[in-house]
Amino acid sequence: MNRILIILMLAGTIQSNAQNVFPSNGNVGIGTSTPEVKLDVRGAINAYSESHFSSTIYQDPDVGVAYAIKIGSGGIAANGNAVFMNGSVGIGCKSPASDLHIQKNAVGGTVATIENTYDSYAHLELKSNNKTWQWSKRPSYEGDGLNLWYRNNNDPWRQHLTITTSGNFGIGTVDPKDYKLAVNGPAIFTKAVIKNYSNWPDYVFDSNYQLPSLESISIFIKENKHLPEVPSALAIERDGHDLGEVQKLLLKKVEELTLYVIELKKENENIKNESQKQRKQIEQMRHQNSIIKNYVKQ
Repeated sequence: MNRILIILMLAGTIQSNAQNVFPSNGNVGIGTSTPEVKLDVRGAINAYSESHFSSTIYQDPDVGVAYAIKIGSGGIAANGNAVFMNGSVGIGCKSPASDLHIQKNAVGGTVATIENTYDSYAHLELKSNNKTWQWSKRPSYEGDGLNLWYRNNNDPWRQHLTITTSGNFGIGTVDPKDYKLAVNGPAIFTKAVIKNYSNWPDYVFDSNYQLPSLESISIFIKENKHLPEVPSALAIERDGHDLGEVQKLLLKKVEELTLYVIELKKENENIKNESQKQRKQIEQMRHQNSIIKNYVKQ
């Protein structure tokens, strides 16, 4: 019986030595007979207690708290692309300048991706002093658009900005509809340029333009309570107004008004000239009357 046991032990030792090397000094190999470093493992490792790694003498970075792996010093480098050291994470760089530093040295390409494959809801938060800004993408609620939310402490979330998949922006509104920019609230500009693709109303000064008569405009105003072509107050309240179109209409009315003023000036000049003629005639008549009176007295 003892002989059989010894034979089995020798057989196991031979098999073990064929795959593993445990010398009294030098490199240790598991799964290989030619280890290249102090511990060379060719295969998976299962560790059921805390494992320590350090480039120098190991010092516990978080005493009393258990982790699967603890790094005493020196950080971790993965394929030379990811670095974890001193509480900072560097991806693509060896010396992270912030808590998370992503560096890419290539033309184009995606630098970072945030994806949730569970319910397609992904968000990125910036938080300090219990105040949080959040960029979110939720197909079930936001239609796959990009939305900016804000929350102060435990107050309800407030949505401030919406960008739809069509490229429409909504500020203060969750539904910009078909407008490229929809703003629900006051706005201020130091400069605004509106480009119209239709004809600018310089055609009013064309010699073929039919200027409406003041009489017809007067009749229209009495019947409709607003200028011709200009939207009514009810239409503006219901539909809003197109700034470019309104500016174009206002300019048209100013140009028409300019023509009316020019005509009135011509009429005034004619009246003035006619008045001067009449005054001259009156002076001549007075002079003649004076001559007649003097003649009669003689």
